[in-house]
Amino acid sequence: MSVPDVDLELRWTPDAAFLAPIAQGLGDFNDTAVGKARKRWFALRAQSPQGSVTGGLYGWLLGGWLYVDWLWVAQGARGQDLGTRLLQSAEALASAEGMRYARLETASWQALAFYRKQGYKVFAELPIDTPDSPGTFGHREYFLRKDL
Repeated sequence: MSVPDVDLELRWTPDAAFLAPIAQGLGDFNDTAVGKARKRWFALRAQSPQGSVTGGLYGWLLGGWLYVDWLWVAQGARGQDLGTRLLQSAEALASAEGMRYARLETASWQALAFYRKQGYKVFAELPIDTPDSPGTFGHREYFLRKDL
């Protein structure tokens, strides 16, 4: 296969079947460089006694790190330590599984102060103010980490 002979297919909302061969190929390549890694995805979900979802956290464990991908708390449940409980539960799980560090990303309009209060420190930041991102001018993206 030569590069000029391939077709490129765009999917705005790719499903698992579309992504599977890409993930497998990248995983195989990475395994040859650093050995077979055991990436484990997990989710925590907070639910009221009435059954409504009031928050959740989605992340993974890999190579000594807890990666927090999403942390969300419903508007009506904010200010009641639910975000703290979710994050601390994920950190405890990660520590029990032998992870030593945690990392996550947040934007200037999201929860930077919350994560700092939880002991996370900014190690990098990027401006988010390009003309192709309407409504985000002047905002920043923050990359944070914490020793567990």
